Formats: sequence, C-alpha cells, structure tokens
Amino acid sequence: MKLKGKLKFLLFITLFALSSAFIYGCKKDTPKPEPMATSEAVLAEKAAEDAKMAEEARKAEEARRAAAEEAQRREEARRAEEMRKAAEEARRVEEAETAKKDAALKNSHRVKKGECLWVIAEDKKVYNNPFKWPLIYKTNRDQIKDPDLIYPDQVFEIPRNSSNREVKEAIHEAKTRGPWSLWDRK
Repeated sequence: MKLKGKLKFLLFITLFALSSAFIYGCKKDTPKPEPMATSEAVLAEKAAEDAKMAEEARKAEEARRAAAEEAQRREEARRAEEMRKAAEEARRVEEAETAKKDAALKNSHRVKKGECLWVIAEDKKVYNNPFKWPLIYKTNRDQIKDPDLIYPDQVFEIPRNSSNREVKEAIHEAKTRGPWSLWDRK
C-alpha cells in the first residue's frame, strides 16, 4: 500500500508540473488581440472584395464569350468545308454521269426494218429529238440519196460535234421541209 501511495504522489506532482508549464507557457505566447476595426474600414474592405469579385466575373464572362465566338467560327469553317466537299462530290458525280451518258450514246447506227431518219434521231441513244434528223442526213449523204428512203442494214455515222448553229438550222429545215411546214414561227 505504501507503494501505491508513493505512485499516486509522483503522478500528482508530475501532472501539477506539466499543467503549470502549460499555463505559464500559453500566457507568454498568446498574441495580444488587435483593436476592433471601425465600421468604415470593414465597409471599405467589403467594397474592395466585391469589386474584385465583379472584375473576376467580368473576365470570366469575356473568356466565355471569346470561347463561344471561337467555337462558332470553327463550326462555320467546318460547315463551309463540308459544303465545299459536297459540291466537289456533286461535280464529280455529274461528270461521271455525263461520261457514262456519252459512252452510252451511239456514234453509229445500223438501220432496222421500218426505221426512218426521224425515228433514228428520236432514239434516246442518238439525239432524243426527231427534228435533228437532217444532221444524220448531211453527214451520210454519200449513202443516202433520198432522206425519205433508207434501207435496212445501212450503217450511218451519228455526228456528235455539231455546232449550235448547225443544230438550229437542221431543226428549222426539219420543221419547214416540203410544201407544208410544221410549227410555223417557232
């Protein structure tokens, strides 16, 4: 029991010494409180903080607008590029179709039983216009003595490089041929 009492005593002294050191140490290191700021200083500080926040918000809004404008410019450039590519693709497709049609057009024609120059010119692979028959007649005059009389198995050359003037003259001739005329004044 004596040992217990001595331990209690030592523990008590140790705790007393530690608490005394803590109390005196805290009092020496404790900073002195600053005098209270006046209401004017608080208001000025608050106004400065508000101005700073407003400036930051303005800068953020300007950055957002600039980013939106840049995104719009990029989108417009992308659309313009897409339109250019689409136009280029359409041009290529049209050229391919024209080449395909030109390849499908006949450069010569073998006369079948019952055909005349009118029917040959009307063929979609020839001219698709019956009034252009004089072009065939003029090109093949060595084989055709009478344009109203052609024979099966004759092979006629189909001219493809006639000028606009020649085409107009041929159509006019086809419309006004003979003692009668079709579609006068047209």
